[in-house]
Amino acid sequence: MEDFWGHRGRLRAQYIQTGGKSFAAHNLLELLLFYAIPRRDTKNIAHALLKRFGDVSGVFNATVEELCQVKGISENSAVLIKLTAELGKRYCDNDMVDSVRFYTYDDIGGFLQDQYINVTKERVIALYLDNVGRLIKLGMVCDGGVNSARFDVRKIVADAIAADAGAVVVAHNHPSGSHIPSSDDLDATKMMKKVIESAGIEFVEHYVVASDGTCRLLEKCAEQGNVELRQYFKFDV
Repeated sequence: MEDFWGHRGRLRAQYIQTGGKSFAAHNLLELLLFYAIPRRDTKNIAHALLKRFGDVSGVFNATVEELCQVKGISENSAVLIKLTAELGKRYCDNDMVDSVRFYTYDDIGGFLQDQYINVTKERVIALYLDNVGRLIKLGMVCDGGVNSARFDVRKIVADAIAADAGAVVVAHNHPSGSHIPSSDDLDATKMMKKVIESAGIEFVEHYVVASDGTCRLLEKCAEQGNVELRQYFKFDV
């Protein structure tokens, strides 16, 4: 038992001294699990998590139910892992926002593709911009897509007003891998344009993001003659 507590103490002290920079992924997971599993060796559990999900991203993207299928992981441990993942994402989002500015629609598309790496379920996100392309806020709107019962474009409007944003980009992904939009995607785009612009906020674009690329849906609607497409990137750079 002395070796057990001694190992935990040494690992914790090493982390405090180095900030974890020299730690392998399994060491970090092992240390994290100390706080949910107080009286068991967590090294083997950490290795089991990485074996099951491939890497830290895979572990963090797993659901609570999937995590609990790994021997030694209780619901408390799974919630701690998911909470750590969410806090880390929000830290990165906040840290990133201050330095991001878009100059072209392709800039936005590339940025959105990065946001959907390792996202395996349909998810709607919004980018809240000022009037010269700077990112004010990145927000997760809902899981389930623009046609799900949970999707509420009024939430996007409310968040834009709260952020004092002059413009909004909406995106959702196609986990199937194809960026080709459906008729429902195009109908949702027309609806969003109407609601967002009625609040005095510029609706820049609605993107579909998939592994084979991105598609600008507002541009598609304009090509069909259904909406007027205004050029957002008209400011001096």
